Amino acid sequence: MYCTEDDYMHLEADGLVEIALIAAHERNGTEEEANVAEILNLIHYDVLEMLTPEQASNAYELGKSIVPVILITTSKLDGEGQVVVKARICARGDQERLPTWVRTSSPVASLHSSMIQLNKAVTENSPIYVMDVKSAFLEAVNEREVYAIMRGNLAKLLVENLNGLEAYVRADGSLMARLHKALYGLRDAGRQFYKLLDSVILEAGYSKSKVNKCFYFKGGIGADRHTVAVHVDDLLGVGKEEDQEVFVTHLESKFKKVKVQRNPLKFIFLGMTVERDESSISVSLPFMEDEFVAALGAEDEAPTPYASSTKLRDAPPPAGDRSKFRGLVAMALYFTTHARTDLSFIVGHLTTRQMDPDAQDWEDLRQIARVLRHKPHVGRRFVASDMQLRMSADGGHLSHSNNSRGRTGLLAWVGAVNAPIYASSTTQEINVSGAMETEIVALHFGVKLIPRLTENLEDAGYPQHGPVPIEQDNNSLLIAFDNEFYSGSTKHVNARFNLVMDQLRLGTITVHYVPSLEVFADFLTKRRVEGFPEHQARVLNLVVGMVHRF
Repeated sequence: MYCTEDDYMHLEADGLVEIALIAAHERNGTEEEANVAEILNLIHYDVLEMLTPEQASNAYELGKSIVPVILITTSKLDGEGQVVVKARICARGDQERLPTWVRTSSPVASLHSSMIQLNKAVTENSPIYVMDVKSAFLEAVNEREVYAIMRGNLAKLLVENLNGLEAYVRADGSLMARLHKALYGLRDAGRQFYKLLDSVILEAGYSKSKVNKCFYFKGGIGADRHTVAVHVDDLLGVGKEEDQEVFVTHLESKFKKVKVQRNPLKFIFLGMTVERDESSISVSLPFMEDEFVAALGAEDEAPTPYASSTKLRDAPPPAGDRSKFRGLVAMALYFTTHARTDLSFIVGHLTTRQMDPDAQDWEDLRQIARVLRHKPHVGRRFVASDMQLRMSADGGHLSHSNNSRGRTGLLAWVGAVNAPIYASSTTQEINVSGAMETEIVALHFGVKLIPRLTENLEDAGYPQHGPVPIEQDNNSLLIAFDNEFYSGSTKHVNARFNLVMDQLRLGTITVHYVPSLEVFADFLTKRRVEGFPEHQARVLNLVVGMVHRF
């Protein structure tokens, strides 16, 4: 069952909550075994220093930072797609009194860096290593004086499974301890582990990307460069087998337990199912797609996500469904950004409708589910390429009826034909007076992104040669670039035009005209039913042998 608001109100008293995230799958193992294993981790990693009742009273009197601790049991998919039961002893960070000087932010590798790595692997035919530091946060030392209070069933489980704790039980049955390690749930726990892992990787002689603080590299260029992307405690490595093994050995010498999958043909990483064959690597999210379809009860199919262009903004939102709507949009946003880039426009639009969803918005969600039934379990398909960056930009004028803003669609990929390493469909940040100015704003968005993408590609071992070609569908804009002059309706438009113009003069980009129906990003800025299946096949690179213009 899912944890309700009322459940959380009683967490401190009960100390034990079960959250079944994947109820449809059979559990592997038992909750009792998972609970005991997590409790034994406290000893294995030297997490707790128990306090006697007298010491606990002193901690309260001295105003020490005391945070409740709970035990959460959950089902989840492991890296091989198997459902397992996991237990986590977690601090209630939402109840922690944190000094203002304590930094809590910790970076993760950007999604496009992982997409670049998959491109690198298929281009160089390099092995992929998937690494997971187990009980990761418990490896990091807690740098602050923090005390944990454990009550109810959690305290009973600790006493039953750890010898000698009876003397530490307080009058109300609770236990208190000082936390020596960065227990899950502490607000700075992620940062403490990041600092530890960062030092371990740098110690092995790796360099850290200037634009992506969780992307590391070592060695020459191309196939000779070993790259590692870090997502909290999950690591994705691409490079020669000998380099991979040296890196794994180094990790294993620093952490108590590291799980490694060596060049699997199919694996799960950050919820994505990654499959490899002789000529390509594909990324999809079948489990999340199926959960989304089931939640909406879709039984029919549709080839396009646009049921209708009819405006139903006057219809009242269904009572009590706003929270469910937000959850479904968040789910759709995840599988769209990670795999189903063909749905970027409609999902991006629905993210703007979360405060007041109406009947049309709910119909759009159901239509997405119909598309997922019609074309299920597909996603980005990467093939070998020259690893040179290309880009497609498009602006949709007056896409939003509520504020008259336009929409920017942007795709970036490597090679003549490939799936995108970056895709977005976003509301433009300023209002403009015409379609040409909408295109200027879209181009400006893409040009700002180019340094980050090119730097990441060079970090992966692929120097970029020559200007980045950008396709767009406005001939008047090309004339303005040829004349090196445009007088926009506002200074904000002029500033964006001049930034793009500067990059053209410097030779870092070239801008090319392509008819609207052939522009990759065109479908990311408007509801277009005609040609959607072809767009879907092109943007996901599902069609073998497709020839592009660049």
